[in-house]
Amino acid sequence: MLSGLAAGRLTAVEASDWAGQWVGSDCEVEDDLVFDAIQNLWGADMPVAPGKYLYGPLDFRAWLADFEARLKP
Repeated sequence: MLSGLAAGRLTAVEASDWAGQWVGSDCEVEDDLVFDAIQNLWGADMPVAPGKYLYGPLDFRAWLADFEARLKP
């Protein structure tokens, strides 16, 4: 989902809707790195004004780069 969002294959709304099933539910995500990415995705469509969003393509690519960097030992 994160790579799809960063590549523009998904909208922020689609990514946020998907992530919402994991945040605040009974599902537990045990991997902190994955949970951090899910939380970012959940906030991807956070509005700051009508038609304006807090995050955009540069942020999405930065989230993916951070996720990938943290995967490496």
